[in-house]
Amino acid sequence: MGRTWVVLWVLLAGGCQNVFGISEVGEGDASGAASGIAFRNQWSALTALGTVPTALVTFDEPPLDGDLIVVLVAWWHNTPTMVTDNTGQNRYVMLPTTALSGGGSNLWIYYAYDIVSAPQFAITVVSTPSGNDELAVVAHDYSGVGPAGGVDGQVDADGDPGAMPVVSDCKPITATQADVMVTGLTRDFNGSPAVSDGWHLRTSLNSPHDSFMVLATADRIAGPETAEPIWTSDRTTGGYSWACLTAAFR
Repeated sequence: MGRTWVVLWVLLAGGCQNVFGISEVGEGDASGAASGIAFRNQWSALTALGTVPTALVTFDEPPLDGDLIVVLVAWWHNTPTMVTDNTGQNRYVMLPTTALSGGGSNLWIYYAYDIVSAPQFAITVVSTPSGNDELAVVAHDYSGVGPAGGVDGQVDADGDPGAMPVVSDCKPITATQADVMVTGLTRDFNGSPAVSDGWHLRTSLNSPHDSFMVLATADRIAGPETAEPIWTSDRTTGGYSWACLTAAFR
């Protein structure tokens, strides 16, 4: 069997938001019987506007030993400095490619291959607080990837859709073997997101107080192929800056 690949896509919106709402969507099935890759679960941590030194993601169901964990971190002002977990045995690496929206929101991706699990597994994102901070964190767990691992590719994009309907299309990325593709979306307007055919919506986070779609994630197992998720929204007015980040993991 050839190597397997994971593709991760994230879209980040500009602007500042207060308290975030969470919706665990989990449409469809992104397990890959042929490749052996399986999406297992996702977990979220969201903070209100203020002094935010850390965000804690607690896993209701622990990952398996040997899994791949991908951590998506959207932040405003408070620069992340470290991602750790409570085992003390896993090293989370930050992708060198990052995304920045026109509104000033940032998106970074961390990942850890071949992890050591624990019954009460939790991830902590540490940041340098400024007093006007926000953190949105989503962690995805995959089995059947690696353990040799390696980042196949990474691309970022940003834009200002302006008019309705809002369409956020980022740059495509290519996986040369069987792959799982994970996509995330965040933007500075709210509304229920939808993603193009073949992608499975997993998590949707909206601010209950401000007009911001903070972060949504989706995935798909396919390949080898070149793919590009295209996001749309049911929002009918407004339209502001967004940024996205895509990475492929083998």
